[in-house]
Amino acid sequence: MYSSLLHLLRSLIVGLAFSAVLFLATVLPTQGFSSDRGTPPLTGEDRAAILQYVIRDIFNPKRNYEGSHYLFADGARSEWLPRIPNFNLILINRQQLESLEVPYYVIRLKPSAHSVNVTVTLYDKSGERDPELELYYQFRRIKGKWRGIPKGGWGR
Repeated sequence: MYSSLLHLLRSLIVGLAFSAVLFLATVLPTQGFSSDRGTPPLTGEDRAAILQYVIRDIFNPKRNYEGSHYLFADGARSEWLPRIPNFNLILINRQQLESLEVPYYVIRLKPSAHSVNVTVTLYDKSGERDPELELYYQFRRIKGKWRGIPKGGWGR
């Protein structure tokens, strides 16, 4: 009887220890990382460098018409936008996005463990679900600098 009680107690302790380890591994966030496990967070400098590369690539007189263009990038700051001659780049917030009646670009950054994937979507006007254009980029940090690679895209 004593040995069966001891066996039951050992099983209970092992089960509780396993549950605690499982809880710690799945529920508690890893400090210093974003919500995706193992993904380092992007600093403001990182976001600015990546946005500037993408914006300079898109707003090139050989590829895009000059004039005013509206951009939405969650968490971006207007000082991060590069100055490009003959292009008036206007950063809008989420509230303005809902009421905008002109074409606008949405730039999304998605960090992963070794790179940052960027999607640029052009919408014709507010309220439309179907994009006019979508472009893809991938960025990797090489020797302390972000290097971007256009990965293609599509458009109507």
